[in-house]
Amino acid sequence: MRKNICIIGPLGAGKSTCISLLSTDNYDCISSGKLIRAAGLNVADGNLINDKIVLSLIYTEMKKSTKSIIHDGFPRTAEQGVEFIKSGERINSMIYLNLPYKTLLTRVKNRLVCSNPLCQATYNRNTAILDNGIYYCRHCHSILTVRIDDNPYAIRKRYDIFQKNLDGIIEFCHTYDIPFIEIDAQKSTEDICKEIMSHLK
Repeated sequence: MRKNICIIGPLGAGKSTCISLLSTDNYDCISSGKLIRAAGLNVADGNLINDKIVLSLIYTEMKKSTKSIIHDGFPRTAEQGVEFIKSGERINSMIYLNLPYKTLLTRVKNRLVCSNPLCQATYNRNTAILDNGIYYCRHCHSILTVRIDDNPYAIRKRYDIFQKNLDGIIEFCHTYDIPFIEIDAQKSTEDICKEIMSHLK
């Protein structure tokens, strides 16, 4: 039975950046956020998308792979986790990237994302390629933009919603005997990835 490794954390914790470096011969990566944005669902207000819609998107994507899966930002609620287990899947580890609000706010203010729905690579303004006043993606050369949900109102709301649901996810892990691993997301991306990799073995 394939493994499911779930990596959760508030916006700006570096989930997508780390996960993009973790795809291996044994693991594929699925980002619930990317699936939601690619589907054109409204996320500008910072509210969570309906659980059934999120699960449907994830199940559809999982059918495309025979490998074990690293999930980016899933489950976002305990209810999503329970339904995932009830569907016959299992979660081998829940990895929580912990980041203080002040730090994530600084990160998100400098965040850019590829405008290509099939790419959606994430960048920082300080390291992105700037050409004639326009930022471009290193992978597909599309223009980089600010995510629609990276506005001050949505940032605060998404953080508060994540924190509100975190206790439920921890309890869900205890109930289903899922290892819950907390990692300090203020570390370097390299150190975070190394720590995550140690739990994929």
